[in-house]
Order: sequence, then C-alpha cells, then structure tokens
Amino acid sequence: MDANSTLSLLTNAELTLWLLAVAAALFAKLHKHFAAVTVFLIIKLAVAATYSFINIHFPQGSTAFTRAYGHFYEMYWVMYVLATVAVFFSIEQIMRKVLSPLPGAARLAVIIFRFTGVLTAFIAVTAHLPELRHVRFEIWINSFFISIALCMCVFEVSLMSMLIAAAPRLGLSFRTRILGLSLGLCLFGIMDFLSLTAWLAGSQGQWGGLSMISEIVVDATLVMWIVYFLLPDQKRGALRLNRSSTLMRWNDIVNQLGIGPQPVAELAPSFMTDVESVVERIMMRNPDRKL
Repeated sequence: MDANSTLSLLTNAELTLWLLAVAAALFAKLHKHFAAVTVFLIIKLAVAATYSFINIHFPQGSTAFTRAYGHFYEMYWVMYVLATVAVFFSIEQIMRKVLSPLPGAARLAVIIFRFTGVLTAFIAVTAHLPELRHVRFEIWINSFFISIALCMCVFEVSLMSMLIAAAPRLGLSFRTRILGLSLGLCLFGIMDFLSLTAWLAGSQGQWGGLSMISEIVVDATLVMWIVYFLLPDQKRGALRLNRSSTLMRWNDIVNQLGIGPQPVAELAPSFMTDVESVVERIMMRNPDRKL
C-alpha cells in the first residue's frame, strides 16, 4: 500500500471516528460538564462529513468537484473559527473543573484566561488592519483567520500542558476524563500549529509528510477519547498541595479579596440571642408597658 492509499484510508477512517466520538460523548453525557467539547466534536464531524461527501459524489478534476470544493473551502474557515471558539470555552470549562478544589484560584485563572483571549483577538485584528487597503478582502480574512488559529494553538498547547503537569498535585490521574480531554486538545493544538505553519511555508513535500502524521495523530486521539468516554470516570483523589504552595497562596489571596460572587452574610445566632435577652429585660422592668 502506497502513501496516497494509506492517507486516503486514514482520512476515511477519521469520519467514522468523529461519528463514534460524538456518540460516545452523548453516551457519557459529556455535555453536562463539558458542553463546549461536545460542540467542538459536532463541528469537526460536520466538516469531516462534508469533505467525505464531496470526495465520494464528485469526480476529482471535474467542474462540479472544483465548484463544490471552493464552497467547502469557504465553509471550512467559518467552521474552523467556530471550532476555535468552542476550544476556547472548552479550555475554560476544563480549567474550572481542574481547579474546582481551589475556587479562588479558579476564578482568577478564568479572569486572566478571558482577558488574554480578548487581548489576543484585538492584537490580531489591529495587526492586520493596515493590510486591508492593499489586498483583497478574501486574502485578508484568510490571513486574519490563520493568525488567530496560530495564536489559539500556542495558547491551547501551553495551557493544556500546564494543567497536565499540575494535575497529579490536584488529585487527578491519567485515568480521569479531564486529563484525557486535556491531552487530546493538546495534541490537536500541536498538529494544527504544525499543519498551518507548513501550509504557510508552501512546501508541498513538507505538507504531504505532515498530512500523514496529522491524520495518524488525529485518529489516535479520537480513539483515545472514545475509550475515555466509554469507560467510567475515575473519582478525584486528595490534593497534594502544601499550604505554602503558589496555588494555595493565590487561592487564599483571591478569597480574601472577595473576587467573584460571595455568599450572602447571615446573622449570627449569638447576635439573635443577645437581642432576645435585651427585650426580656425591658419587659421585666416595664411589665405594664405594651409594645
């Protein structure tokens, strides 16, 4: 079997694996805790199904194939942006879950994460605005989407790597579903970054070799996710953090500063007891006085 046949086989298998991953995610009720990951899976399934439909129903090289592939190319970037947004919120949900024993640190991490994401999008827009006067809008929007995608890949890989490294101290093992999701997103981010970089470089040989590696990694990651979704999720263990650790200190600082929603204060029982005793003393001193 030559390289082209192997790549075609892996590409066809990818559609089946995306479908199985969505089914396994629904079976595991993943949407209850990680709704954004479920949306990401559905978007990627739609892209893979459209690509397979075009390759099956339109002969390659024909006018119909060229027209259909042109429409697919336009749809692909729209779906890619939607998938990137889904990944953004997936990372946020995973961070909240990983840091759930430390609510202060979780709130601070989400605030910093959102601020960094908005700042990244703002920088990407302002950096490409001067080019809009010199190139066509289609070329400009493609360049803008690629910049956003590359930034998101770096963002995704960095954060997921940090969460994976800190997970054992937070009571998580690699048998927990959170770590499986984090590892999968990290692998997707690495392959997207390499594929986009090779595509920008314009090297056909480099792109062909990376396409094979990318398909293998994507298929293997989907198989891993399917296994994680079908197996029962392992319960979280105890924290392995010292009181002097950085995470614990930040958690205490945020809790003391009161960042985020705070519980409504209630009257202490001792206060109510003091009020009742004062009223009783007043009634004893003035038995004939009516309140």
